[in-house]
Formats: sequence, C-alpha cells, structure tokens
Amino acid sequence: YPRSESVSRLFERQAEATPNNVAVVCGNDAVTYDQLNKQANRLSRLLRSSGVGRGAIVGVLLNRSIDLIVALLGIMKSGAAYLPLDTAHPAGRIRYILEDSDVQVLLARKETLSDGAGIDTFKGKVLDISDALVAANEDGDLDRHIDPSDAAYVIYTSGSTGNPKGVVI
Repeated sequence: YPRSESVSRLFERQAEATPNNVAVVCGNDAVTYDQLNKQANRLSRLLRSSGVGRGAIVGVLLNRSIDLIVALLGIMKSGAAYLPLDTAHPAGRIRYILEDSDVQVLLARKETLSDGAGIDTFKGKVLDISDALVAANEDGDLDRHIDPSDAAYVIYTSGSTGNPKGVVI
C-alpha cells in the first residue's frame, strides 16, 4: 500500500471501491464500507467542532461494537490519536490514565458512564457516540490534512512496575 497515505485515506479508497460490501460484523449487526465511512465522517466533524485535531488524544470508553470501530476511524479522520480504555478495568486505573494522558475529549455510551467508571474527576468533554449531534453532521469525506506519520493511538502498559505508562504508536 502507498506509505504516503494515512489509514483513514486508505479506508476511504476501499469505501469508494466497494461501498456496498460489508465492512464490519458484530453479533447480529453489520455495516457496509459506505455506512461506516459516513458514520466516521460525522463523528470526525463533531470532534473537530469540539476542538479535536492533529496532535490531540481522544479517550474511547466503549465495549466491543460497531460503535467502537466508528469511533476509532472517526478519531483518526479528525487527525487525532485514540486512547482505548477498557470498560472492565478498575475505576482507579481509568481515572489515572485519563489524567496522565491529558485527554480533553472522551467518547463513550451512556451505559458505560456509570458512577464507578472512573470518570468522576474527568475535566474534559464527554461525548456520547450515539448522540444526535453525530447524526446531524455532514457525512462526506473530510479534507486531507492527515499525515501518515501522525500518531494513530496511545496504549498504556500493564503497570506491573508501578503506574501504567503511555506509549504513542
């Protein structure tokens, strides 16, 4: 594949070539490349209007689902990197990672935002992935300011020697 292209642009090319092919299946749910691309574009525009862009890190507190794939792709399309947070992790670990990473925006679903989710001290903006604002945004592809050398995601170590440490990929 062309090394000069970003992951999001490579995905858009696939969506253009095979818009009606199934891109993701999760349980009984499925979306085509075209549907996934449009949902990610809507989310990316919402993120950009929330101040997210190149160099930002967006937290993702979602269970495995099609929404998770939409979130990851939408974040990359905005130019930001994603920080996956496991909903099964203890609240203290989630709290620490959010504070340590300086995440300003967190994507979640209402059901993952229980009192014990570890976001009680989070000072950034929380966006519900299923929020009507996502659906209201334009769904066309965004401009091409994403550089393939930009960070894609941040992953935290297990923390077996103390506090977890973030690694930018």
